[in-house]
Order: sequence, then C-alpha cells, then structure tokens
Amino acid sequence: MAQHDMVVDNAPGLAVRSDINAALAALVSSSSGTVEPLTKVAGQLWFNTSSGLLSLRNTANTAWIGVASQLGGTVTLTSPLSFTGTSAGVGTGLIAVRDSVVTVGAEGNVVFAINKQNSATHGLMLGNDGNGAALIGNNNAALRFGKWVSGVFTEYLNMTSAGIFTFAGTQQLIIGGAGGGIEVAGAAPSIKMTDTTTSAYDFWMHVDAQNWYVLVDRDGSGAYETPHPLTLEADTNKGFLFGSEIMTTATTIVSPTTQVIAGNGLTGGGALSANVTLNVGTPGNITNSSTNSVGADTHAHALGFTAAEVYAGTGASDTALPLGHTIFVALGAARYDNNSAQAISLSGTTGYVAGTTTPLAGTWRSRGGFTASGDRFGVFERTA
Repeated sequence: MAQHDMVVDNAPGLAVRSDINAALAALVSSSSGTVEPLTKVAGQLWFNTSSGLLSLRNTANTAWIGVASQLGGTVTLTSPLSFTGTSAGVGTGLIAVRDSVVTVGAEGNVVFAINKQNSATHGLMLGNDGNGAALIGNNNAALRFGKWVSGVFTEYLNMTSAGIFTFAGTQQLIIGGAGGGIEVAGAAPSIKMTDTTTSAYDFWMHVDAQNWYVLVDRDGSGAYETPHPLTLEADTNKGFLFGSEIMTTATTIVSPTTQVIAGNGLTGGGALSANVTLNVGTPGNITNSSTNSVGADTHAHALGFTAAEVYAGTGASDTALPLGHTIFVALGAARYDNNSAQAISLSGTTGYVAGTTTPLAGTWRSRGGFTASGDRFGVFERTA
C-alpha cells in the first residue's frame, strides 16, 4: 500500500527525504490500497488492491471512473477509437479476446456486443455457446446484410427475428465446388417458387411418403390443387402426368386410350397407337408431308387416293359438288370407258346428263354403268 497527500512538509533533511520517497511510492503504485486515498484530485489514479481495478478521478473530482485497461465498468468515448497494428499472420488475430467464463448465460456468452441505436439492448453480438461453437446473434431483431452506397443502404440478405432468410432484389444463390448442393430436410420438405407476375401460377417441388411431386397453385389461393402436374412414385416406379399414368414399372411409356391434338398440333412424327381415338375438335388441317394432307372435308394421299368428301348442300340446282362425290348420269345410247373424263351437266332439277348445257364444276370420271328399261346410266365421280 502506498498513498500520500502529495505535500512535502518542512522538516530536517532525513524526514524530507522520507516524505519525498513516500510521495514517489504513491505515484509509481497509482496510490494503491484497499481504500481510496484520503487526498483526491482530478486526474488522479487509484489502484484498488482489493478488487484489482484501476480507476481515474473525474474532472469534477467527485467520483472514480473505471479505466479501459481493467476490462470492466463503462468507458465513454468522445471521439472514434482506432486500432492500428500488424497481424502476426494467419490464425492469429490483430486483436484477440479470450472469454474465461465456464458457464452459459441466458443469451450464450456475449464477448463483443454492439447495442441498438441509443439503447442499452444489443443489436449484434459475437460470442460463444459455452461448448466451443461461435455465436453471431441479436436481441429479437433482424440481421441485415448489405452495403451503403452514397448514403443509401442496399440489402442483399435478411435474417428475420424468426430465423427466416430472404434474399433481396434479383440476388441469386450459387452453390459451388465438387458435389455442391442444397439439402432441404423435413417430414415433407418443399421448395416453393413464387412467380410475382400478375395472374401467374406458383409452383412447388415437394417430397412426401416416397413420392416426388411438382405442385401448382392455379387459382391464386396460396395452396396447391390437384391434379398434380407431375408425380413420381419411388415405391412403385410409376410416373403420372396431370393424374394420368405415363410410366410403368418397366419404364415404358403407357399408351393412352385417347390421343388429343390441340393448339399448334401434334409434332414429332410417328404413328398413333393402335385402337385409339384421335380427337381433332373443330375440323382443321393436318399435314405430315407435301403429298399427304387432311383438310376439313378431304384426305389427299401420296398414292393418288382421294377420300370422298361429304356433300351437305340442299339446293336442287347446285353445280359445285365436293371431291369424291358420285352421281348417276343419263347417257342415252352413249357408253364411256371406265375412268374416262367427261363433261357432265345439270338436267333441269331432276338429274344429270353428259354434255355442257349447265356444266358441273370440276373433273368427272366414269366409274361404270348399267342399263334399266332400255335406258343407259353411268356412275361418275368428281376427281378434281
């Protein structure tokens, strides 16, 4: 213990020397003692030998202030504090803090904390869990990661107080390295892809009970509906597209009972499965080559075959009859070779005759004939 009133009294030489040595001892030991010095002045140091703490007398000489080197109490900075130095290399920090606490507090062991703005509650803490793991946390507040540019903070990642991570803007998550990936674990894990475009569908990737699904919210309710766009059953090795089975256990594509052509049509070539129904809706055109085509009323084949069209007219004087249409023609005494082309005309409103009086449109060819009651008749087909 070395304390002194810092006043050297008049006395004989040896007494003065002893008084000076006592004052110097108090200075060099920072007025050490179990109790504070009797004489106190602003700026005075006092080392408390009972607590091991070093204090500084305030400018008003009314109280002791803890000094930062004692790592205790409150230190108020009136200007920024900077640390400058040269690190010792990898594995050794420029500033190292050791936590010697062996118990675990309510919020772990906070070693370094930054309080919320103008608050005694911390907003960011660095510490440990008392079991060798480092902790980065907060006090029931979100952690926002981003950068300041020209006075504006741009957020890239937000960890909410509920522990939910959200990426802001158009940021993307990249997993690199050999074998890199993302694992989503749970009783029935899902990944939702939300399309923020108006009236757009939201989709999920979902796993449950040995099945893998693609799910879709079609009505904007926030929940998915059935049928599912895609289902793969791991236990049966079957696949389903919009509720219909498309793959068997032998990984064979299942032939549906009905094949439908819609939209821009069926492309890719190949034959339709046997014994199925082809639904084309309102008659249109189907073309599989320049010489094979199907129109609303006809089918032209590369071999020259033309299927008969269906005549739906009701006029008795119609002269424009469809391709493939057959008629009976009164020939009189004439006789025509099979497949010969002849001009055919409308005869009043009762029938047809050979000639050009009221000609029928197109090319008509003989398909044979017969005689009845002495009159000769021929069967003609429009071929062009």
